Amino acid sequence: MTVEISPLSPAKAWLLSGYFAVSYVASLYTFRAGRLIFTAQQTEVGPNAERARASNERWRNDPATIRARLMGVSLSTVVSCLVFYGVVVTSGSWKWSDVESLQKTLSLLGFTRITQVPPGAWVLVPVMYAGPLYVQLLDQELPFQKYWSFKTSVAPIFDTWLGFRNIVAAPITEELVYRSCIVGAMKLSGASNFSMIFLSPLWFGAGMNLFGA
Repeated sequence: MTVEISPLSPAKAWLLSGYFAVSYVASLYTFRAGRLIFTAQQTEVGPNAERARASNERWRNDPATIRARLMGVSLSTVVSCLVFYGVVVTSGSWKWSDVESLQKTLSLLGFTRITQVPPGAWVLVPVMYAGPLYVQLLDQELPFQKYWSFKTSVAPIFDTWLGFRNIVAAPITEELVYRSCIVGAMKLSGASNFSMIFLSPLWFGAGMNLFGA
């Protein structure tokens, strides 16, 4: 049975997007260990140098801080996805147990079959990474080049909290919230492709820069 979805109003879609963005940033500070602490006194250091750390400080790259923040954003991401699912269910007058509502939610979040991915998407991602890959090529840091090794280039991604945050956890949670949930809400409102491509990223910029995350 096909269920018609009542579209969200643009205002509701933007409010929902705002909730997704703000809750993600706020979750960084949910746990005490995730709140940064700096001393009032600042010390001048040279370029590319890190100042001495005070004993009572808590920095962004401390393992305990990373663990606390990852827990916060993981919970926030799950809640945001559930909220979006609830919006889809109520918009389509489904029941929570209906398979069709789950399929519609996954589709709006961008989880589609490989055969449904537009051909241009297979070209876009390699083009986006062409610059960084070229720099690594010049620096001889690509796999099997002079300055690449499994121990220094791959292992830290999985056996250090810093690598796991930067390469695995942060990109996944950010994409789910700032791409899937926010763009999904805009789709429900009937927003134009221009809005989804050029306006939705403003939420990420506002959250990560204005709030100092």
